Amino acid sequence: MRGYVLSSKGLEKLENLIAQENNLSQEQIALEACLDRATVSKALQGEKPLNIRSIRRLFGGLKLPLEPTDYCKVSSTKKLRLSMGDREDLISAAEALEAEADEAEEKGNSGKANQLRAKAANLRRIAAQ
Repeated sequence: MRGYVLSSKGLEKLENLIAQENNLSQEQIALEACLDRATVSKALQGEKPLNIRSIRRLFGGLKLPLEPTDYCKVSSTKKLRLSMGDREDLISAAEALEAEADEAEEKGNSGKANQLRAKAANLRRIAAQ
């Protein structure tokens, strides 16, 4: 099931390794991890969710330890890197959802706007805990 993106921490781990290894290309990473280059690109951009198996292969192929804080589950395909322990990421994600809700409202789609606002409110509640 797809529905995971790299958290800020997970992405930072990958970017540090890429820099240390003289700017590994996505092709090289894909070969090491036995993944398609497009999957590596999705992971690095955080725009589309991946399945957990791909994230495990990515980290395992590069011999990076994978921790639960390196990835997170998302319910939207928007570029949201959430770390449950990072309140700033949660608030930023809520703001992005609220902006998307405003756009939906302007286009006359109040149902979608209400759903997005409810998701944003949930993120704000989590951040406040």
